[in-house]
Amino acid sequence: MVETAAALDRAANSDSLTQLPNRRATMVVLDRAMNQFRAEGMPLALALVDIDRFKSINDTYGHADGDRVLREFAARLRKHVSEDAHVGRWGGEEFLIVLTRVAARDAMRILQDLRSHIAAQTFNISQGDIVVTASIGLSAIHGGETSGLVSVLARADQALYLAKSNGRNRVEAV
Repeated sequence: MVETAAALDRAANSDSLTQLPNRRATMVVLDRAMNQFRAEGMPLALALVDIDRFKSINDTYGHADGDRVLREFAARLRKHVSEDAHVGRWGGEEFLIVLTRVAARDAMRILQDLRSHIAAQTFNISQGDIVVTASIGLSAIHGGETSGLVSVLARADQALYLAKSNGRNRVEAV
């Protein structure tokens, strides 16, 4: 009975492909982080991470290799950010990283390191190794700011769009 409940919880809160928390579970973490921000005023940074030209990977190599890239990409995200950070699959080829108690400047450094790390190591697929890059949009808030969750997420999305528009494989902040 306990095993069944744990399996159901995993299924409800995990992305079956990447094994990362899904969007639903990530929203719970975001709500908690925002409540903590409001109560304590500690800095909070959100980063939307998008695999560059992922549709082209699927179209060129097939969905099985696209899935392989998603799994490996997720594993690299999880491995590269601190254990205090939350990494979740936001949808499609998009991931969300929640960095609590991390100021904007530090978040930018962490995300630049992550972006470099992803681009520096090839991804092994059935047809050989390919280079995968990521665009990252950062939105950070700090004590005294009154932005709500929707606004902070919208800014991260705007920053991601800016990263894509400015050539991809970069981190932008709004």
